[in-house]
Amino acid sequence: MEKKIYASRDVFIVDYFECNDGMYKLAIYDNYKHSHNPKLFKDCDVEGITAVNLTWDDVQEFFTAVKDSTYYVYPGIWFDFLYKDISGPRGVYTVAIIECSNGTYEISIRDNKYVYKNPREFMDCITEGSLAFKLTPDDVKAFCIAVEKSVN
Repeated sequence: MEKKIYASRDVFIVDYFECNDGMYKLAIYDNYKHSHNPKLFKDCDVEGITAVNLTWDDVQEFFTAVKDSTYYVYPGIWFDFLYKDISGPRGVYTVAIIECSNGTYEISIRDNKYVYKNPREFMDCITEGSLAFKLTPDDVKAFCIAVEKSVN
């Protein structure tokens, strides 16, 4: 089944179905039909781009996590950028997330004046200039949490 979810900044489609064993699988797409790793929204087991071994309650939690997310998409020629705005009393940042063809991620971060920051200011990671690379979905999530902590 398919559920269209209107998040704060973009539209996402959650494609889910029940397996023979009563568990569920789901995949998340943006309105440009680009898939997004479910781990960016909620901790789960993943096979490729599909969250697996989910209960119906897990599926409901995904619906809420996607709806409450601050991710939004900007389509590119070679790949799509996934953005996350993070704000708090001590600052406003935008994290740009790029999924690479090998399943890893690259991220950059800028403040509200469009000044790019070194990602190492927020988390220990491999960087080149203002770009962190070779990140897993868990690393991306941890990075966003570290940025949220820095502004609150």
